[in-house]
Amino acid sequence: MNKYNFDQKVNRREFHSSKWGYDEGVISLTIADTDFVVPNEVREAVESISKYGRFGYTDTCDTYFESCIDWYSSRYHASFKKEDCLFATGIVASIDSILKRITKPHDKVLMFTPIYNVFFNCIKNNNCELVEVPFIYKDGKASIDYPLFEKCIKEAKVFIFCNPHNPTGYRFLEEEVSYFNEKCLENDVYFLSDEIHSDIDYNLKRYHSTLVENISNPKLITFLSPGKTFNLAGLHSSIVVIKNKELREEIQKGLYMDDIGEPSIFSIDPVIAAYKYGEDYVYELNEYLLKNKRFVSSYLSINLPKLKLVDSEMTYLLWIDISMYNTDSKSLSEYLLKEAKVAVAPGINYGDDRFIRINIATQFDTLKEALERIKIALDNL
Repeated sequence: MNKYNFDQKVNRREFHSSKWGYDEGVISLTIADTDFVVPNEVREAVESISKYGRFGYTDTCDTYFESCIDWYSSRYHASFKKEDCLFATGIVASIDSILKRITKPHDKVLMFTPIYNVFFNCIKNNNCELVEVPFIYKDGKASIDYPLFEKCIKEAKVFIFCNPHNPTGYRFLEEEVSYFNEKCLENDVYFLSDEIHSDIDYNLKRYHSTLVENISNPKLITFLSPGKTFNLAGLHSSIVVIKNKELREEIQKGLYMDDIGEPSIFSIDPVIAAYKYGEDYVYELNEYLLKNKRFVSSYLSINLPKLKLVDSEMTYLLWIDISMYNTDSKSLSEYLLKEAKVAVAPGINYGDDRFIRINIATQFDTLKEALERIKIALDNL
């Protein structure tokens, strides 16, 4: 019998949810957070802080970093120490801050595209130039264009790596992660690896971190956070791992200067609780998400065959090819919002107008109703 009830519905509109900020009756499959209740131990940690009734300035502690280290070392064989770790309020803010310190105007930043849309803003904010290596799609699967990557990495100053990948759900193999690191080393490129989706793995613990022992790179910066896994994004808590002492000290100064290097009182103990007690939660979460993913795959195949699901192994985000409808992603998304009252994310936001992205980290009944609404709307298109 399962310990956690992921079918439990919560009205997220009551507390100003970004994801659910639509009119009543709209089902949102957009922003990448979950609709699930956190583990009891996490909620108890928040309640304990609330009862304390004092919400002043807060410091990190060794236990905060050690809990993260224990989680990644036991699950993924990652190897890093607490002295390698910096606190940051969020990964995107960290990347933006770091680009300020390691780039100058017109430096080139390489990314696999499509990719999480806010990364584009980080590049633009720092007057850098985007270099894209688009995914190749064949027979419903995404793959890397290695010849193009090898060409582009030679002109890049920074490589921003989303591991696992948002929005495609692509799981990078161990040899791929090592290969990207080697190419960054060869070309003296900063290697920034966002690993926030690492726990959402349908195959369980097969994700490969840049923090394993056989990867060494003085320009490697890895970003970790429990935000996606445990639905803690609103607590603004993440860790930046930099093993190079000189680089780490430079980045630490930048995080402080940009006012993102200090936690709130709610950023520490709930995260410790998640990493300490969350093993069963993550196991059952992945089981539930796999059920949802299989349902979507089957439903589209039978009822909406023009929508082609890209095969994925990680994240709770599904990347769906809409090209058979001969429309662009923004128009289709607007149509579904108006006619089906279902909000989806247009692929143009992530750099590819041929797709939409949906978030399946919601209750099964909600997901089922959303797909049924989409079918009626598309049948009438």
